[in-house]
Amino acid sequence: MNAVPEQKRTDVRGDFSFSVSYRFLTPEEYRTKKNAIEQVVNRGGKRLTLDSNGTDDRGRDSDSRLVDFLMQMDEKMNRILDLLTEKETRDEGLLQGVGINISGSGMKLRVDRPAEAGQVIHTDFVLSRFPYVRLSLYGRIVQTTPVQESDTGAYDLGVKFLDMDDSARDQIVARIFQAQREAIRRNRND
Repeated sequence: MNAVPEQKRTDVRGDFSFSVSYRFLTPEEYRTKKNAIEQVVNRGGKRLTLDSNGTDDRGRDSDSRLVDFLMQMDEKMNRILDLLTEKETRDEGLLQGVGINISGSGMKLRVDRPAEAGQVIHTDFVLSRFPYVRLSLYGRIVQTTPVQESDTGAYDLGVKFLDMDDSARDQIVARIFQAQREAIRRNRND
């Protein structure tokens, strides 16, 4: 009898694309940021979550325009804080890529510059607008592959997430299942 290997929730992979801001970090920068994040979490930091009806985790209704405005403000504030705290130049800022697929343990990221296996990367992306899921995750590059069909020098990076909390993993897996349910519904209607 052939044994089927047990699959975990982290093995579920969703193939959909999403914009990703990213930055490569040195191991020292990663340790510094990780320590800062742990201090905030230990002080009781809490994320705002919205369900598909636009209701926040405290049961209050929210307006989609307000959510869009807050998302834009959050992105701008993150950029301003990065500029102020790291005194970075324009060339050292956030880079843009496209997430090709994602799972509870990692993702494939298409970028326009090569990276070396073992490099630490900080990614920031909105995985879903309703419910609103924005993630800021650190990972280690495990694979770099040049994209053959591209003349622009694109690369696919295999990223394994580092130190991800269960809440972020659950949000990713929930989004993957949501996308799969939507695809099944579309196929039934066609």
